[in-house]
Formats: sequence, structure tokens, C-alpha cells
Amino acid sequence: MYDQQQPMQYAPPYPSMPGHEAYNETSLKFQLEFDGIIDEICHVLKDEIQVIDRQTGEINWQPNPHGQPLINDLGMSRIKTVLRGTLDKNIPLSDLEEEHISEMASTIERDVKNMIFDNWDTFEIPDQSAASLITHIIGAKVFGLYRKALDGNYLRFLKTTYQTSEVQTYMQRQQPERQGPIGMFKKLMGGR
Repeated sequence: MYDQQQPMQYAPPYPSMPGHEAYNETSLKFQLEFDGIIDEICHVLKDEIQVIDRQTGEINWQPNPHGQPLINDLGMSRIKTVLRGTLDKNIPLSDLEEEHISEMASTIERDVKNMIFDNWDTFEIPDQSAASLITHIIGAKVFGLYRKALDGNYLRFLKTTYQTSEVQTYMQRQQPERQGPIGMFKKLMGGR
């Protein structure tokens, strides 16, 4: 039940991105590492939802009380292995054509589908629609992540972002000190 006294709290599923400092180590790491996305896929397949603890403000994943996991922990572990083996930072830094991206994503989706059907009972897949949903979720995520590499666009984006950051840094260093009251006082006292 929603407590009207407490304001609704929203929280991003990933660490917050820096504002205008688009090119720095934190934002690059965020953009190029897929562990958070892999974990999110696993939570979705386990039918877990994010819940905010009102006392601590922490975000926790909990089983959906009205749902059913699409796959058990063993199956989830195998899917994580496949995803970690195929999703890495080299993908978005590549220069791939649409056809190659589609082929790579289809291969992963087909491998996951075969693994599911070969281990149906072991992975405790509830029904055929659950198996279809699993392969669709993974295929769509992988395809989207691989599209970052389309024609080297992401690499060009990073290069442009870096150049913009360098120009901004240079311009900030070149700005003369403002001539406000403090600046004028410094000048009168012989300071720069």
C-alpha cells in the first residue's frame, strides 16, 4: 500500500552519469562495461523487481510476488557465462557493418535457444512461451549493444566527445580573470 505521507522515490538502475564532463574515466567505464546490463538481464529473467527501502534509500532486487522466474539459477549461470563471453568493451569500439552485427546477434540468440532446449528440464523452463521470451530478451539486448559498433559510429562519438572536452578545458584555462570587485582589488594590490 502506498503511503501518501512519503514522497515517491525514483532511482536510476545504474550509477549516475556525470553532467557535462562527458569524457572521463567514470563515464567511459559506465559506457563500455556490460556487467550492469548482464545483471539486469538476469534479474528480469528471474522476474525480480526493484524496490526502494524507504528507511535507507537503497535499491534492492526482490522476487516479483505475482510472477514466476523464467529460468532457475543453474540456467541463469549458464546464460551469464554466454553473455560475459560475448559482450565486452571491444564490441562498441569496433567498426562493424549492419549485416555482421545481425549475424553475431543471431548466433548468440541461436546458441542460447539451443542451450535452453537441450536443458529444458534441468533449467526448469516453465513453458515454450517462457523459452521464447528468454531468447527474445537476450537477442534484443545483444543486438542493441552490438549496434553501438555500427560503422564505427560509437568510436567516432567518443573521439568527438574527447576533442570537445579538450577544447573546453583549454578555453577555461585561457579565460582571463574576471574584473569583479575581488579581481580589481587583487590588481590594485599588485596581484595578477
